[in-house]
Amino acid sequence: MTWRPPPALLARRGRHLLLPLAGRRLWRAIVDPRFALELERPREGWLHIDGDIELRDASGALLLAGATSDRAVRLSLADVAGATVREARAARHGDLILDLQDGRVLWVADGPFEAWRFVDADGLTVIGGVGQVSAWAGSR
Repeated sequence: MTWRPPPALLARRGRHLLLPLAGRRLWRAIVDPRFALELERPREGWLHIDGDIELRDASGALLLAGATSDRAVRLSLADVAGATVREARAARHGDLILDLQDGRVLWVADGPFEAWRFVDADGLTVIGGVGQVSAWAGSR
């Protein structure tokens, strides 16, 4: 049985679920002990990234690739702090794609564990990994 999020939680476009990050600024990066991006206003939300990533520039050239378990990758990835999200979409099998307004694209690969987690101040939680995306509102 495939889990399907209630329509009110996440909008869909084609085969992707849209996360409510469009127009939001990635305020700061937390590098240790795991990688996280805090949204613009304190306690507005977080995006935790634990999976393998690729960061590409507007032309598609690879800027960074690797596992966020590698501290050097986490330190380099912190460069996305300050960027504004144009669109954030999750593939139903667990990948996350963040299109940034400066043209860069951050891709977080699905993996055999929780690869990423988005939590906002209203209690919306979206998790990708292990071949799926799960979402719920409020505490769980």
